Amino acid sequence: MFLRFPGLLLLTLPLLASAEEISRVTVEEKVVGKTPQIIGINTGEMPQGSAFPEWIRALGVNGARLRLNATPQEGDPKKIPSLSQFESNARRLRASPKQETAKLWQHPSKIAAQPLDSLRKDGIELLATITCPFSFKLLSADGKTNWANAWQYWEAYYAESYQLASLHQIRPATNSSTNPTTATA
Repeated sequence: MFLRFPGLLLLTLPLLASAEEISRVTVEEKVVGKTPQIIGINTGEMPQGSAFPEWIRALGVNGARLRLNATPQEGDPKKIPSLSQFESNARRLRASPKQETAKLWQHPSKIAAQPLDSLRKDGIELLATITCPFSFKLLSADGKTNWANAWQYWEAYYAESYQLASLHQIRPATNSSTNPTTATA
């Protein structure tokens, strides 16, 4: 850039020459803190056939956090009029998640199974943060919870978290609350 704009170089040099030392970093052998167990990267995509696993290995990190969201199945939502019906459905789903979540879950299109399996074989810790950018759909016009929509989203998020955990040993990136609109496996 400086070769393309020699005037910029001439203007910058005097500033650099007169710059005062603002701070100094000193590296010592004394340990002053604890290194985190997992040093990794964030990603939202890991498509089939990508070199993502090789890139992770080259970085020398031991973890990857997947930033995902889930999409509920299309169609007319089930009639769920109340929190008690919501909780009843959640108990039923949790009673047989292996059978039920497989019917609900679509593997995220941006995250292919092969790279996940490759990273897992390399000992890379896989964490997932599953967010809901559609939370506005959980409320009715009057501001009350739309339990049918809340169920659709919770069911989709539960299915995704269960399947990612059981098929790819991916664990949550953070502790989740007991809020009924938070999917936990």
